[in-house]
Amino acid sequence: MISFNLFEAADSAQNLHLTHADEDIFERGDKGAKNSLEFIVDVAKNLGKGKTTLTVKWDGAPAIFAGWDPADGKFFVGTKGVFNKTPLLYKTAADVDARENGAKADKLKICLEELPKVGIPKGKVLQGDLLWTTGDLKYETIEGKRWITAHPNTIVYAWDADSAIGKTIRNARMGIVWHTTYSGRGSLDKFRASFGVDVKKLKQTRNCWMDDAYFKGADIAFSDNEFDLIMTNAQAASKLIGGFDKIVDIMGTIPSSAQGANVKTFINNAVRAGKLPDPEKALLDYYDYLKKYWDEKILSKLKTDKAKDQKKVALIQLLQEIQANAPVFQRAFEFVSLVNDAKMIIVKSLNKLDKQKSFVKTKKGFQVTAPEGFVAISASTGEAVKFVDRLSFSHFNFSDEYIKGWQK
Repeated sequence: MISFNLFEAADSAQNLHLTHADEDIFERGDKGAKNSLEFIVDVAKNLGKGKTTLTVKWDGAPAIFAGWDPADGKFFVGTKGVFNKTPLLYKTAADVDARENGAKADKLKICLEELPKVGIPKGKVLQGDLLWTTGDLKYETIEGKRWITAHPNTIVYAWDADSAIGKTIRNARMGIVWHTTYSGRGSLDKFRASFGVDVKKLKQTRNCWMDDAYFKGADIAFSDNEFDLIMTNAQAASKLIGGFDKIVDIMGTIPSSAQGANVKTFINNAVRAGKLPDPEKALLDYYDYLKKYWDEKILSKLKTDKAKDQKKVALIQLLQEIQANAPVFQRAFEFVSLVNDAKMIIVKSLNKLDKQKSFVKTKKGFQVTAPEGFVAISASTGEAVKFVDRLSFSHFNFSDEYIKGWQK
């Protein structure tokens, strides 16, 4: 029987990487597989009150970094490259105009005006999802009720227009949900990241509405049947662990120019098509996927027979490595299916409890939706994984049926 112990955390990097609970196996092998089960079992047994903290994934855009540059003590905002050796920072409106234009430039200028007032302490940089700035909010009547809405990306966030929070949001120049804290001394490239932001330590201003990403629903509750299903799937998945490090090693031999051949990309491709790989035939499907990918994305772009022959040899070697470890790959696909089933029981329970009203927009009107997903964070290690209904949210993201915020 597996022992669901937490693992020692490595130092957090500046750019924290979040992986799906059912895919950590392909990033860290056996350790990733055990880590995913640790999160699932802790949430199921302790109803979100154990070693795992839950946050909500917000669908904002763009990502905003904000804080005080230790190099000169000046306040900055940024969207990427903040922790580069030579950081990409905006400290004045002129800085913004020099590199950005249009709506993004306008948003950054508002952030630059308002965020210095919220009390971000020296030695900290916060990252959050920007939901709106001046001019983005709209009044919508949905299901016979009047809402004030923000539509930054795929999901439309809505608040009762006549409520206290609705009036607060209506008067704010911007809205942001913070989710990651970076701390350090010296240059920004030495700052280290941790999930979570304590928004209570910040100052809410009239012009800047802020929130943290912590899950604010009621206490999680699973029926006896749901709990039994989660634990049955987790225990079955635990028996499959062993040798998964070999998959990571094999995937590591794929050059960066052919990362689309990775097993994770194969799964993502299936998700975009509206289904998870069937564990009974996933390995054969992956073989077919690899061959097609090689033909269409690699061989078709080469001009000489010599170059094509070299790449064909590389494909044969990759297929031979996978075939030699076919039982491990087969168990991995079974593991992914079991973990996904357990994860989805948790996601559906959390969706019922989340208090934030959200929709997706179609040409025919608005459709109620759940949050993008949740993030499970270990209080002991700082590690985290995503709990996301990948089929639903991928459908919203890639289907032309749904109107995105940038298409307004």
